[in-house]
Amino acid sequence: MDELMMIDEEYSLNTSHTTYYYYYYQYLLVLDGTREVIKNAEEKHFQLCSQREMRAAFKSDRE
Repeated sequence: MDELMMIDEEYSLNTSHTTYYYYYYQYLLVLDGTREVIKNAEEKHFQLCSQREMRAAFKSDRE
């Protein structure tokens, strides 16, 4: 799903987690309002958040 990857890149670079997740969630509701798709978005959101937190922690440890 290239569209999902594009929106992922755009929002992960340009917005906070909360705003990013809101728009990602809304996008998926428009794309396909099924529970399964929304659940996948939630899982992806938490994966991205934890990855960002790990990178931030790693960066601060090295400074």
